[in-house]
Amino acid sequence: MSLPSNIGPPAVRGFAALGGVLVVAFVGAAVFGSEGVTRHEKLREDLRQVQALNDQLRRENSHLQKEAGALKSDPDYLEAAVRDELGWVRSDELIFIFPPERNP
Repeated sequence: MSLPSNIGPPAVRGFAALGGVLVVAFVGAAVFGSEGVTRHEKLREDLRQVQALNDQLRRENSHLQKEAGALKSDPDYLEAAVRDELGWVRSDELIFIFPPERNP
């Protein structure tokens, strides 16, 4: 059984074609428009990245708070930090400086 070549009056066919074009346009705008699905997915990925960075910074902040507390309350930790960061030595200590090794 074949479909008739004349489905209806030209006006009905025109409205059907216009309706199809509008549906395609609205779907395209919903997917690719400025507030569409692709933008939503991009924003979701941006949010994941910002949350990961935020977690990393929270861990670093916690570590720095612990270190600051140790610097305030632990004299041995403070001395080790000053020696390490500033290269300080006590007056009764000797410093040996060796020349760099030469490659043969």
